[in-house]
Amino acid sequence: MESIWSRTCNRKKRPALEGHIRADVAVIGGGMAGVLTAWHLKQAGVNAVVLEADQIGSGQTGNTTAKITSQHGMFCHTFLEKKGEETTKKYVQANQDAVKEYKTIVQEEHIDCGLTESDACVYSEDEEKIRMETEAAQKLGIDASFRTQIEIPVPCAGAVCFPGQAQFHPLKFISALAERLTVYEGTPVTEVDGNLVKTAHGSVEADKIVFAVHFPFIDFPGMFFARMHQERSYVLALENAGKIDNMYIGDGEDALSFRQYDKYILLGGQAHRTGENREGGCYENLRKTAERLYPGCRVAARWSAQDCITTDKIPFIGQFAAERPDWFVATGFRKWGMSSAMVSAMLLRDRICGGDNPYAEVFAPARFSVEEIPQMVKDGGKAVKGLAKRFFHLPEETAAAPDLTAKGIC
Repeated sequence: MESIWSRTCNRKKRPALEGHIRADVAVIGGGMAGVLTAWHLKQAGVNAVVLEADQIGSGQTGNTTAKITSQHGMFCHTFLEKKGEETTKKYVQANQDAVKEYKTIVQEEHIDCGLTESDACVYSEDEEKIRMETEAAQKLGIDASFRTQIEIPVPCAGAVCFPGQAQFHPLKFISALAERLTVYEGTPVTEVDGNLVKTAHGSVEADKIVFAVHFPFIDFPGMFFARMHQERSYVLALENAGKIDNMYIGDGEDALSFRQYDKYILLGGQAHRTGENREGGCYENLRKTAERLYPGCRVAARWSAQDCITTDKIPFIGQFAAERPDWFVATGFRKWGMSSAMVSAMLLRDRICGGDNPYAEVFAPARFSVEEIPQMVKDGGKAVKGLAKRFFHLPEETAAAPDLTAKGIC
């Protein structure tokens, strides 16, 4: 199954790393976050190399719906209640800055990637919820609007819409940026030892190392495996389904996603926690939904993506762990990888170059307190409970949590 992006972009193949090299920064991962980080570092005069196990954009970047937006579902009202106004404002502004930065790069670098401005909307059958979300977004400085009329054939009481967002072809964009960078493909990293990154046929000695991978492959320190879960969702590219101007996503467990690319409407949905779809059928269910919404449409392509989601729904961007001051990480993008990738690139550039970033604290991987660990143990399933038993001699059903910081683990 190949995404519409892979079908419509011929990516140049690049050689694998052979031998030992030296760089200021080694970026592990050639997806949107890794390539953007290397590009921003290069713009700052830093010598960065990208190490990609397969081909650039072959992971989540090639399987996204490619919405560039700070509209991350129905989140404003909830974030304000749970995280407070200051944190929520910074989260929103960081992603608004990311949207603006994409537009700037495309314009200044003359990148032909089909970037177009559009509004991003969340629809719901609950009018009160939509109005509350609109007011919350406006409180956060977004020029949000409540609309009762939308372009998609779904039942709803209305939608909250963010203006001035964007959509594009992610592989055409990333391919253009990669032309300006040192990228090694077919180069999976086998080990990271201090400041040395080892691969099958070579190595990179770097002052700083960035883990811009889908899921950090080093368990300790950091314990990211215990602080995130993964969800899978599915996309169909539909022909003969008409045309829409804006981007949409529904609220709730059965949410559907819509956006236009060329002659196709991209219909997404059927999200579930990874591992819970043992009987299959998600593509078929989504196809039936497509036929109901757009009679006579044809499925031109289909694909799926798997996303990491942190306990508090905010990505981990920043220093990998206190005892690894030269390591950095970007993960847990919660299905909003395009804006989160740009946030990562700008934040990590500032951290590595010694500059201040007003959003660093919001996304810092170390932001969890010891008090939050019981919930991580509860959510993490058997693996995390077994870890508690093994390392701290606790019964697996315990609700108590050890001080992992004192133990030197996170």
